[in-house]
Amino acid sequence: MPSSHWPRTLGTCGVPSKTEANDIESVISLGKSDLSKLDVYIDRVQEVLKQLSRRRSEISEHIMNHSALLSPVRKIPDEVLGEIFIYCLPQFEKKGREKSSFSRDQAPVLLGQICSRWRAVTLSTQALWSFIRIDYGPVTVESDVAKMLLWLERSGTHPLSLVLRERMDLRDYSREERPLMLDAILPSSHRWLDVE
Repeated sequence: MPSSHWPRTLGTCGVPSKTEANDIESVISLGKSDLSKLDVYIDRVQEVLKQLSRRRSEISEHIMNHSALLSPVRKIPDEVLGEIFIYCLPQFEKKGREKSSFSRDQAPVLLGQICSRWRAVTLSTQALWSFIRIDYGPVTVESDVAKMLLWLERSGTHPLSLVLRERMDLRDYSREERPLMLDAILPSSHRWLDVE
């Protein structure tokens, strides 16, 4: 901090002389110059801190990524992992308003998006594909039939649990369109364990 010849007069009501005022202005000017230098230094230090913080984040991410390689879940055999995945399937209520089984944000589709190993496990675990809930109607009937056929294929020979909800807007589509979903499911009727 710049030195001041005015420690006793600071905070008083005295009026400085012209010479004293010049000296005071010189003290103020030196103080402003010091502040300016400190601001430049602070800016440099803050830039260094930003760089250090970025570097710290990079190292932290590097550690986290490599720690994942030692995760205990990697040691779980695929068969056991598949059994665990079965417990991730949504529970469907009889009169619930849940999403259909084909939703991308729930098991089994969601699990298959995590990594290539989990995708392989989900695709090879027939039981994951044997719980099917679908609301069918005119708008999505063709795409839902295709998805249903894919689910049936992936379920292999596993017994099926089906929850089928025909949309209430039956007048919006003809009688010829209604059986499409049933036609897709009927060939697997020998595997039906539970149907609602």
